[in-house]
This record gives sequence, C-alpha cells and structure tokens, in this order.
Amino acid sequence: MLSLSKKKLTQHWDAISDVEATALKIEFANEDLAFAESVLTDYLPQLQQEDAV
Repeated sequence: MLSLSKKKLTQHWDAISDVEATALKIEFANEDLAFAESVLTDYLPQLQQEDAV
C-alpha cells in the first residue's frame, strides 16, 4: 500500500507532460553519470593504495 506522500508524488509525476518527464529523466541521468564519474576517478588509486598496505 502506497503512503499518502508517495501517492501525492506519483500524482505530480503523472500530471507532467511526456516532454517534461523525458527532460527530467535526462537531467537526472546526466547528474547520476557525472556523480559516478567523479567518484570513480579516485576509485582505482584507492584500490591500489589498499592493495599496497
């Protein structure tokens, strides 16, 4: 059973146009990708440092 707040969020999402929904999905995907790339930049050096210990 969905909580009232989740139902409200779903209603807001359903109320926007397909164009707006697509734009938001692209924006979120780009933000997620940028975040993942920024984190992964340091990942290999951290692994190598851990292996050296």
